Amino acid sequence: MITVQPLPKSKTEQKLENLLRANKEFVSVGHFSESGTHYSGFTFPELMQLHHNGTTNADGTEHIPPRPVLEYLFHNQPKILNNPKVRRAVKRYMDSKLTEKDLVAMLKAVGFELANEEVDIFGSNQLRKNHPFTISRKGEDAPLVDTQDLVSEVSYKDSVTKTRRKVL
Repeated sequence: MITVQPLPKSKTEQKLENLLRANKEFVSVGHFSESGTHYSGFTFPELMQLHHNGTTNADGTEHIPPRPVLEYLFHNQPKILNNPKVRRAVKRYMDSKLTEKDLVAMLKAVGFELANEEVDIFGSNQLRKNHPFTISRKGEDAPLVDTQDLVSEVSYKDSVTKTRRKVL
């Protein structure tokens, strides 16, 4: 009887296998249930959804204008690929052995930069301006910036460790 032992995988084959496995992983950015409940009684994801969609009064007038922060982030997503920190993280990953540890480090770097992009949208001119009454109450026109509660809960998670990490 003849027995054949398969050849061990080459470094290139192992890296390709790891790279293909990494292609299934991702980073989530936003507000997560782990943040708990805001003093308003809403969870932070519910509060973000409320701001995303806005609200109307019974007479059909806008009460809270829609401020789709994550939609702006989604449209800015291609820009993140040009971020020097993201480029360095991806290059480090590609130059590494492509282990799970290397993958998590890369996903964390990308998640952190994406979450920072979301933080930058708060109070920016990308969002609809506040109502004059709101401006007079706050003393400035910085949409979604008041108590800092919502922006301080901006977080990211990678699909490998599933650990929520806050930006601020």
